[in-house]
Amino acid sequence: MATKPGTPYQVPAGAVAALLSAARFGFPTRAEFTTVNVGTTSTKILDNNPRRVAWLLVNISVNQGYLNFDNLVSSSNGIILGAGGGSVSVEVDEDGETSSWEVFGVCTGASGVWWVYEVVCV
Repeated sequence: MATKPGTPYQVPAGAVAALLSAARFGFPTRAEFTTVNVGTTSTKILDNNPRRVAWLLVNISVNQGYLNFDNLVSSSNGIILGAGGGSVSVEVDEDGETSSWEVFGVCTGASGVWWVYEVVCV
């Protein structure tokens, strides 16, 4: 582990992205990846997490999806997430505290898989 002079955190030697991320957010961060099977009824995608500073959702299913910050998500109450790679991202510098909120999703027609990428402070 290396410590950048004047900073209280350590990152692996040569880990430039980790060092830049720690400097930007003031804490070391960790990237996490999961998949979620999103159903035709409201499905929780992300839990509330005040340590999360960014996230990216990718709908890899063949069905259109929708997301929202409450469990009332539907085709008439949500942000469209297109089939076959539609994506949406939230980052604390641009979107404020919404980066830490719960997120719910729903697919039309049939359930589908979404990729979930998160960046959390450790």
